[in-house]
Amino acid sequence: MPTRRQQAYSFLEKALKLAGGDAAVGSTLGNYKAFKAGTRKKSKQTANPALTPQQRIRDAIALAPFNKPVVAGATGRYETTITRFSSTQMTSLGLSDAELGYTGTTGVNSSSDFFPAMIRASVRTGTATSKISGITGRTYSYKDGRTYSFPFGRSTATIATDTEEGRRAFLTNEMKSATTPPSSVGYEPEVWRYGVGSAAGDLNGVPAPA
Repeated sequence: MPTRRQQAYSFLEKALKLAGGDAAVGSTLGNYKAFKAGTRKKSKQTANPALTPQQRIRDAIALAPFNKPVVAGATGRYETTITRFSSTQMTSLGLSDAELGYTGTTGVNSSSDFFPAMIRASVRTGTATSKISGITGRTYSYKDGRTYSFPFGRSTATIATDTEEGRRAFLTNEMKSATTPPSSVGYEPEVWRYGVGSAAGDLNGVPAPA
């Protein structure tokens, strides 16, 4: 599906063709034509401040994965990490350790083949400011934003019946119901590197390749 920006450019492209390639200098269409010709440069947004060393620290957590048989206790969990930058925003986004499936790491499994499911929240902050498009010259409203990433596994409360899709939907709804909900929510599925020589072990009853 094309993005809103791609749709806008498609509209401008059609308009330029209908005008026979002619457009008044300084007009929206004229600015777009100049951008295509390379005589108008696209302006760059000011980047968000870099994360501090403290925010970059990754703390160890353990999860019960979705693509492994459910095993009670630490032996059914795998270690992964979350940045402090993201973990400090958990409560404000309506999430909790239990809902994300987090527990301590004592006695759990460790596997470089495990890539947990991930849910990402993009949050717009501050007061909207007016910006001028470097492509069309039009004014638009802009807010700075940050994206927070949360690995997740089976909920500690419903570990036996939890599914990845069900947990994703639940966490998405929780964040959208927060006092300050994210502007968008993204998702990456759980992945196991499941090839010859993999340490992932059996997945859903299928033996790992020898």
